[in-house]
Amino acid sequence: MNNYDKNSIKTLSPRESIRESIGMYIGGSDSNGRHQLFTEAIANSIDEAVAGYGKVITVDINTSSNQLSIQDCGRGVPFGINKEGKDAIVEATCNLHGGGKFVGQEGYKSSLGLHGLGLKCIHYLSSKFHIRSCRNKEGVCDLSFDENDKQSGPTVVKRASTATGTLVEFIPDQRIFGLLKWNKDVIADRRQTYALLNNNITFVLTVNGVKYKSFVYTDGIKDLLAIKVGNRKCITDATFHKCDVVDDDGEVHAHFEFGLIYTDQGTENEYCYANGGETPNGGTYLTGFKSAYTALINKLAKENGIDRKFNGDRIRRGLVLVMIRRADFRLQFAEQTKLTLNSPEARTLASKAVAQLTFDKKTIKNILDKIETEQKVEDAAQRKREAQAKILHGGKNLNSLRDRPEKLNDASDFTDAEIFFCEGDSAAGGACETKNPSQAVLPLRGKILNTCGRELADITKSSIIKDILTCLGCGIGDNFNIKNLRYNRIIIRTDSDPDGNHIELLLCTLFLYHLPKLIEQGKVYTAISPIYKVKDSRGKILYFYEEREAQKWFRTHSGFKALHIKGLGEMNPEELYDTTLNPEHRRLIRLTTADVTKTLRLYNTLRGDSPLSRRKFILDNKLTTANDDLYDDDNIDVD
Repeated sequence: MNNYDKNSIKTLSPRESIRESIGMYIGGSDSNGRHQLFTEAIANSIDEAVAGYGKVITVDINTSSNQLSIQDCGRGVPFGINKEGKDAIVEATCNLHGGGKFVGQEGYKSSLGLHGLGLKCIHYLSSKFHIRSCRNKEGVCDLSFDENDKQSGPTVVKRASTATGTLVEFIPDQRIFGLLKWNKDVIADRRQTYALLNNNITFVLTVNGVKYKSFVYTDGIKDLLAIKVGNRKCITDATFHKCDVVDDDGEVHAHFEFGLIYTDQGTENEYCYANGGETPNGGTYLTGFKSAYTALINKLAKENGIDRKFNGDRIRRGLVLVMIRRADFRLQFAEQTKLTLNSPEARTLASKAVAQLTFDKKTIKNILDKIETEQKVEDAAQRKREAQAKILHGGKNLNSLRDRPEKLNDASDFTDAEIFFCEGDSAAGGACETKNPSQAVLPLRGKILNTCGRELADITKSSIIKDILTCLGCGIGDNFNIKNLRYNRIIIRTDSDPDGNHIELLLCTLFLYHLPKLIEQGKVYTAISPIYKVKDSRGKILYFYEEREAQKWFRTHSGFKALHIKGLGEMNPEELYDTTLNPEHRRLIRLTTADVTKTLRLYNTLRGDSPLSRRKFILDNKLTTANDDLYDDDNIDVD
């Protein structure tokens, strides 16, 4: 047994603390965490530009060394010995929570960087880190650290110059991030967002010193709303509003910008930004917006002769909102990566800002007509929805035979259960014969409804989708609760042919549009079905899951017999179990996306109602349907 005594207690150095708890500081060591370093680096440059110091920020990616460089034209990070006897630039880059944006410091009116951790995270997670600060008459200061954190500098060259600013250069440490490279398109997207949020500031991205993309906007919220709407059909004009608000004590102040529009989609989409950075999880200011917006619309409804109150979900259905907020007080976030705004003042201030929101007569009429029409449709369908309540609300238990889909062969052990949605009765029949107690099987009768852009009321009319939702138990829409999910894995199992691929795509569409949390939580998988069964010259049975893999094997072997498997129904139960059910042998692909919104936009293009958008995407991306099959016969004998 290990000893636990006085020598077990240790204090980590700043470098050890960040490297050992990387998830707490930047979210992880994956691609998202590595690109968070870029966000931390550019935050300081944005704060300088927003404060009025420099209007150009340049980022360069060196593809050979994987170095990222950020150059701004701000005041430059202060350097030299401060009143505490420490060098300011060393404090800013080495000591946790050392910085110039804390309470009582007057360097910035509002800032994206807050905790004094950003530069330290970059420094301690890099194999090379260099910072150069140019400050008018004070000169130029350089400070560097190598992969072993050996310090060089700070060295100061005194020279008079009108050029000011900060250059940060770093290479992420391969010992932490592996061989991951910078994704120029991810960085370009983030730079465009920063440009949209910070008017009249130019963001330039170069690759190996060659200009790749540049962004600058004069009224970015309008372009940002248009980007978020994408190719969805809008049923109202866009409304934009800017205002300044103070709290009841007159002590804290915030500036708000709103851009909102209604589309014909059945979901709401809110995009929230605080002090120039995105908060994907919203937070207190989104809560304040929702409650105040519900009160505002109900007030306008009453003024327009509608004598009933609508709930917030009904009012916001189809809403696309962009909310930008800048505050002159210190914001509180739930995490260092600033995904969720937690400042309690933000709710009240957002409510005050929404109360000042105004619409023109045409827009408010369109909004109220949409809400009232949908409400009447819902009222007319109330009895039918009550009959479906078991499906919509979900629940882990199927207590009676009438609760259970007729063809569901359910699991008996739910410790780590999984469900297979199979194409057709033949494949499902073989699976039912050999499945283990923790596996459930539901055959699907043909192709399900294409749910891209469909209302919830429409999709729950489908008997197949009803069965799927009943099996899952987690509910849907406002009633979704992942804690009620009956299975730990949801596995789509279809044939490796065009019909099977289409069914798989339709199921993915259902999950992405109406059950996105299942995708985000990594619950949905697709099973790769074998396309060839091969008996080699020694009588050994092999299965191939990819055409290219099979062709390569065929070219290098002789004396074998190969069967082209057209569908899972052609396999006997034991073969089905070995190739697609057995956890030790099967091949699963987890369905996931780093950006649900961007994926939905792609789905709208490829699965929506606009053939022109699809055609343009296919031509722009030079897609082809060329058939590279080496063998066309179903059965192959090679002597």
